[in-house]
Amino acid sequence: MLVFAIILLRGIYVACVLLMALYTCGQLYLLYTYVRHANSKKAALPHPFGSALADNLLPRVTVQLPLYNERYVARRIIDAAGLPTRSASYPGFGRFIG
Repeated sequence: MLVFAIILLRGIYVACVLLMALYTCGQLYLLYTYVRHANSKKAALPHPFGSALADNLLPRVTVQLPLYNERYVARRIIDAAGLPTRSASYPGFGRFIG
């Protein structure tokens, strides 16, 4: 009985080691792919609305900020929403606090 338990435990151990080795190979492949493509030149993506589209033809955008009993963080979250980020660089972006 003891021999069977030792063989079973060794089998479980070997299976776990093989699974970890397989996972490590996958991670090394991801690292290799990243390093290979890290310095490649990326083509600039075209603007989704086109460059000739007038600002008044774009749809209006509403940004809702979650505030509930947050008296002390309200000013910070409103100021953070006004920073020039990707969404804030939308043409004609202005802050309206109502």
